[in-house]
Amino acid sequence: MLCNRVANTTTQQEPTCISVEKNGPIWKWETDIDDEVKRALKVFTCSAYSLADKDINDREKRCPCGRLARRHSFNGTAKRQDAKGQFSAKYVDPLNYTMYGLLDNGSKFIRYYVEQRDVFTPLYKVIEKDVGGKPDLLIGCFGGAKYFTMTDNLEKEFMTGISQAAATKGVWLLTTGLNNGVSQLIGQSVHRNKVLDANNFNPTLIGLTGWRTVTEHTRDVLRCRMPSTKEYTEFISAHFPHGTAPTALNYEEEETLDNNHSHFLLLDNGSVGGSDYDRYITDDERFDFVEKARKEFKCQSITIIIDGGPFSIQVIINDIKAKRPVIIIHHSGRFANVLGTLLEIANEGIIPAETDIKRQIEAFVSEESFKSPEEKGQIIGRIQTMFKPEYRKFLSVFHLERDSSLTGVIFQALEAGKVICTSCIHSIKR
Repeated sequence: MLCNRVANTTTQQEPTCISVEKNGPIWKWETDIDDEVKRALKVFTCSAYSLADKDINDREKRCPCGRLARRHSFNGTAKRQDAKGQFSAKYVDPLNYTMYGLLDNGSKFIRYYVEQRDVFTPLYKVIEKDVGGKPDLLIGCFGGAKYFTMTDNLEKEFMTGISQAAATKGVWLLTTGLNNGVSQLIGQSVHRNKVLDANNFNPTLIGLTGWRTVTEHTRDVLRCRMPSTKEYTEFISAHFPHGTAPTALNYEEEETLDNNHSHFLLLDNGSVGGSDYDRYITDDERFDFVEKARKEFKCQSITIIIDGGPFSIQVIINDIKAKRPVIIIHHSGRFANVLGTLLEIANEGIIPAETDIKRQIEAFVSEESFKSPEEKGQIIGRIQTMFKPEYRKFLSVFHLERDSSLTGVIFQALEAGKVICTSCIHSIKR
């Protein structure tokens, strides 16, 4: 029996013991995380300060990694770093355990270090074992991380199409997994479809996000949902000495985990701080995850862009250069509107002029979306690259007033890019 002595912060009750039978979901997830996976997925964290430090008198002293000095989980000899220093990988060291567990709604999570490029195979295998099969098609949905606008009709069609795809055996969905924006809408769509559907199929909806992206409360909950280990006990004793360890996510927080995803993969670079831009994972991690999944499972992939800021432009460029189809949901906001309009008006073989792209950006994207004027200029160049003939064939637009269904456009896009998922096509088009 796994037994963690914790208290629920929402009820202020006395510490309770969570008991799980060996045939329950936590036990299955624990047996799926075998020794090979544990060796490959060790936790890495900042070692500038340590749990062993007894002389941190300043309760508000903050490390360059973003943590308070007293909130570190490293338990070795601290390397110590001046608070005005720059966070770097030389202050990151492995811990002797793997962080994984199960949330109240049955969602599974694993935390892993982004610099470990050999972690993907064990990650894929453990998800494959948990869901009972390999993917034939991986659908990534990205764009409006927090706020986006769609008409009621467009939102309804998007929700219908994406939930229909998710309910298909052999389809895995990938989002940021956060409790806001596109990922939350997709989670709600998939959950609603599952409730209304008579079968017992459990969709595979994976949230790929940064350990540094989610709130501190979320990180504490995930630590407290780990199976009991020596390291777990040390962390709880140091940070929650009076039995106040949180076990429930606060869904009022915008950057906690969505409660309708099946799995969460939390990428960690050792820090938890940084600006709004630095707190999110880069597209390199998402791209690597998808590319290596395609090779591991010999599956196909497609990316859907809803709304979208500057980050989405890099997602699109990376995918079309790798010959992966991308669908733009026109009229969903910002860069989806920019690209949707340009793709609708520009004839095949024509690269839009810089002035035309600027005009569309000014119409749909606020200046606050850009880090600098230089970034805006780079994006204009990237959009022109998208329209080169060798790349444009991988771009498709879903237009509600023209297209009968999102699922139909998904397969048109796969066919246009000569990427056919024959095992999925009949089951999704129902």
